[in-house]
Amino acid sequence: DDPEALLRDMAQFNERGCNVYTSLNKPKHYVVTNRVHRKVKALRDADIEQYTRLLIDFDPLRSESPSSDDELDLAREAARRVHALMKGYGFPEPAWACSGNGIHLIYRAKIPKANEFYPQWKQTLEGLSNLVQVAGVDLDTSVGNPAQLCRAYGTFNLKGAETPHRPFRHSEVWIPSRYRCVPRSALRALSEACIPSITGDRPSHSR
Repeated sequence: DDPEALLRDMAQFNERGCNVYTSLNKPKHYVVTNRVHRKVKALRDADIEQYTRLLIDFDPLRSESPSSDDELDLAREAARRVHALMKGYGFPEPAWACSGNGIHLIYRAKIPKANEFYPQWKQTLEGLSNLVQVAGVDLDTSVGNPAQLCRAYGTFNLKGAETPHRPFRHSEVWIPSRYRCVPRSALRALSEACIPSITGDRPSHSR
């Protein structure tokens, strides 16, 4: 409940060599309090009332971290293909982010009853991973739950051992000037297209 203090803490921990993460969906009010020196349980899905962000995470397959420039470029290509597909189903422009090792598409949303929507979103992510495939890139289907944590953008990704060809990178996010919520009609259309792809069938219509 103190954004300035939060930003200071993020910077200080990152400077000490810690990786810093955050939730994309806002927790209930009782969770958002200053918890210094208290024993707190990890954020749970039950602590999230609604989806305000939908994350799609593209992770280059690699034997070590950080990612190389070529591996990160493959993740960007996969993100571009999914972005084009989502646009065809009526999705507005997402925020684009680089976690330092992979690429994120972050769609703004307003979806109540997050836990009820989660199974549908997880199934949609699984279908997307089948519909759009780029060799060497994994569309992570495990990051769809309401309380999922992701890189705190603006901090350095310090996973792995830094080398000249695998540098630590500053995570960044680019937010469109018109950052609109995804229409429910677009979510339904995408979900209907993705469900057949889970069983290996393609949708009978194209967009």
